[in-house]
Amino acid sequence: MSGIARTAASDDRIDRAAERSRELSVVFYEEYPRLWAMAFAMLGDVHLAEETVMEAFSKAFSAWGRIREFDRRSAYLRKIVLNLCRGKLRRRGLEQKVNALMHRRSEREASGDWVSKHSDARLDVWDALGRLPERQRACVVLRYFDDMTDAQVAEILDCSVGTVKSHLFRARKTLADLLDEPPGSRHP
Repeated sequence: MSGIARTAASDDRIDRAAERSRELSVVFYEEYPRLWAMAFAMLGDVHLAEETVMEAFSKAFSAWGRIREFDRRSAYLRKIVLNLCRGKLRRRGLEQKVNALMHRRSEREASGDWVSKHSDARLDVWDALGRLPERQRACVVLRYFDDMTDAQVAEILDCSVGTVKSHLFRARKTLADLLDEPPGSRHP
């Protein structure tokens, strides 16, 4: 291969990388706020949500050229963010179990007035959302926080619309129960 041909091929790769970078920048500015809000709703931590979205963009950048339809790129990013959040939640759950075993935390008192014993522990929507199973939480976040249709949620989560509706039904019931009752009355 001659020097001119190598230079042309190199220039072409540089041009494609620059175009990919420009496209990703456009999507970043359009999607970051929604992706961050979704990650925050899933994780309940501002900094962890930011870290998760940045990690998702990093992963997406390496596969950017394989995604042909520009509209699919937003869905692809959402799927990456959700998968990363689910992984972080699994790790968090495991860490909590290990900590509980290592420290042999004493059981809470079962009798008495919940409010007087736990006045600093207030159950609100974020706490209740954090108590949902991963799939239910993902459905709630995508459907109600990201304002997606059931079909769009099903596509992102790789499941049927019926499964999404089932998860949403169970999640709404659990949230209603959690928000109507003091947390100590149902969940220790």
